[in-house]
Amino acid sequence: FFSTPRAMPDPYDYECGSILGMKMLWDEHSAERRAVLVATDTLLSIVRNVCDHPNEAKFRRLKKTSNVYSLKIAPMPLAEDLLAFCGFEDQTEEDGSKVLRLPDAVVSESTERCQTAVSELQVFRAALQKSFPLSLVLGASLCRMGSGAGAALEAVNTLSGLLGSYVGVYFSASWCPPCRQFTPLLASTYQSIRAAGKAFEVVFVSLDRDQASYEEYFKHQADIGGTWLSVPWASLSAGLKDALSTQYGVRGIPHFVVLSPDGQLICKEGRNAVMQDPSGLMFPWAV
Repeated sequence: FFSTPRAMPDPYDYECGSILGMKMLWDEHSAERRAVLVATDTLLSIVRNVCDHPNEAKFRRLKKTSNVYSLKIAPMPLAEDLLAFCGFEDQTEEDGSKVLRLPDAVVSESTERCQTAVSELQVFRAALQKSFPLSLVLGASLCRMGSGAGAALEAVNTLSGLLGSYVGVYFSASWCPPCRQFTPLLASTYQSIRAAGKAFEVVFVSLDRDQASYEEYFKHQADIGGTWLSVPWASLSAGLKDALSTQYGVRGIPHFVVLSPDGQLICKEGRNAVMQDPSGLMFPWAV
């Protein structure tokens, strides 16, 4: 299923040349996709704040020693090009700090460019979502169980949550004794693989009979180390459960398969792989 990364289906004619550059990186260099996504989301936040609060100086200044700049903008020079398109300038403050600033004198002129950038970044972000194979398979939004007392489900964008990772799809239910036995082992393996620095995420597909049972079981998984993602109950009850079960050959549960970062099925017998290699030394168990 989708054995190679897909080019972005995006015929949009961008006025911001740096977005075209990021599109080329996305299409031609899969190793750069995480940086493109992070930069896109960060730019949207920065430029949208300028549009919403043009007269507030704090939204028109970005310190180059900040984590936002050093971790999210600097690795993608095209992102700084987009900020320049919006009117941001390199400046040195009295204390020697290097900043990107949108000067007061150009705020009114730059606001229109910022609005253009927001519109085009939104189109670009939507195109990224459409190009990601697992968004088509699992839906555009997943969820994660929060931590602590009174933990609640938290929405996670599929693209942000899974891009660049091997993905285990775990079919399970609270009423199934073998599932209850396998889940702690999978949770331990999941933590071991991630602790080893490998890009791995699990998506739980519940076969429970009602939402309350699903949420209780999902919280139990998180409590024992399975702090992974899940297809939301609303999506499951709308028919995605059956579609995924057919897609990945579910004939009984627990059923666990592993997908490559581009969505290709590489391990059909993930349950056996975990049981035979609980430390995950042979991960991703491709056959």
